[in-house]
Amino acid sequence: MTSWELTSTIVSIMTVAILAAAAIAAVIQIRHLRASNQLEGFLAISRELDSPELLRARAFVEFELSKKLADTSYREELLSGRVDLMEHPEIRIGNFWERMGALIRHGVLDEPIFYDFFARRCVGRWHDLLPVVELVRHNDPLMWGDFQYIAIRCQEYLDRQQRGGSW
Repeated sequence: MTSWELTSTIVSIMTVAILAAAAIAAVIQIRHLRASNQLEGFLAISRELDSPELLRARAFVEFELSKKLADTSYREELLSGRVDLMEHPEIRIGNFWERMGALIRHGVLDEPIFYDFFARRCVGRWHDLLPVVELVRHNDPLMWGDFQYIAIRCQEYLDRQQRGGSW
């Protein structure tokens, strides 16, 4: 082998090594970026869940909704699909979990991390809002489909955790 061939071979090997190192570095950077985005998403969810608006809505759902649902006019508003969010804070709760379900279903949020922190809350809100779901789906049969999706997935996760399994 001539010195020119040897030099060419060494340069080719070095080029492949540099490209491989660059590819590895790019994969590491993408993983760090994804982790950073996941963390920001998790923090945004936590902030929204702890916002005064959603805390008031959650308190309404937990302590007042069942009494309101006994009122025929309140139920009629839900059936019609024309609701005032100030009068129906339960819709804010359902819409929040609908967004979370869509983000999970589309892979924007990491499922296991989400379930670790939010599964019990999601399942609890789904059960709290089942009477409302039945009413609003008369007008819009697909309403809160992603909320239902995430509630089912969260329940599966909780069942698996209770049995001592992992995700």
